[in-house]
Amino acid sequence: MKTTLKDIREYARMASVKDVTNYSGDLYEIARRATETVVYSAGMYGINGVVKRDPQTGEMFAVTTRNSNLFIMI
Repeated sequence: MKTTLKDIREYARMASVKDVTNYSGDLYEIARRATETVVYSAGMYGINGVVKRDPQTGEMFAVTTRNSNLFIMI
């Protein structure tokens, strides 16, 4: 579902969503597990943010800026 970046930042502030915008660990492992896209924000130049969910555990992950972690998660 398409939404605004402001809404994605609100998701990232929630306790149940882990913000991995500046995550320096093994983000590729998280990206392999989190396969369901909950919401995303797209603008004129492409995707700006995303919230993804791991279908097995229910964990949710958010990327709130346009950086390399966003493109790893997508």
